[in-house]
Parts: sequence; C-alpha cells; structure tokens
Amino acid sequence: MSIQDTLHSERIRNQLKNNMIGVFLNFILPGLGHCYAGKVMFGLIFMLISVVCIFTAFLIVPGIIYLGIWIWTMVAVNRLIKNNNEQILSKELAALNPEEGTKPLANTAENTTVNEAN
Repeated sequence: MSIQDTLHSERIRNQLKNNMIGVFLNFILPGLGHCYAGKVMFGLIFMLISVVCIFTAFLIVPGIIYLGIWIWTMVAVNRLIKNNNEQILSKELAALNPEEGTKPLANTAENTTVNEAN
C-alpha cells in the first residue's frame, strides 16, 4: 500500500460521519447533530426552537412540540448521516471503477420486460 493510497483512505475516513455521535448530540440538544452532520442552518433553527420550547414548557403545548422535535431530529440526523456516507462512498467507488457506473442494472423492471419480450 503506497503513501498515496493511505492518504486517500484517511481523507475518505475523515469525510465520513458517525451516525451514533449525531444521534447522541441530538439527544443532548436537538440541532447539535445536524451541525455535526454539516447542516448548520437546520441545526441552529432546531436549537432555537428547542430552547424556546424548553423555557416555555410549563405551557404544555411547547413541551409536546419539544418532545416531537427531540425524537424527530434523532431519527432525521441518523438518516442524514447514513445518506451522506453512502454518497461519499459511492462517489469514491465510481472514481475507482468508472466502467461500473455505465453498466445497466440487471434487475430493473425495464430490463426484465425487454428480456421477456425477446
């Protein structure tokens, strides 16, 4: 393994995010995980809404809104980080194997109907 390969793999590893860290950060305060995932504006908006709901939770409705945001942001950041990691890995895989990206998938519905017609 060359130094170039090592540097390339470390660069990829540094771009990938850990979804459990994102979920844990959103567990602490909704929006922190989105900031970790790179969606800073969404994170700041969720943090602002959460802080307002926390300080007005005695009114019951903001408490319910906070609970919904708290649960939803943990699920959303998990999905966001998984999708981002898959995109990064698929781009790197496409860069390593450019001919793989041009091959049609064998199991698509269009290919199945074409094969059945022949």
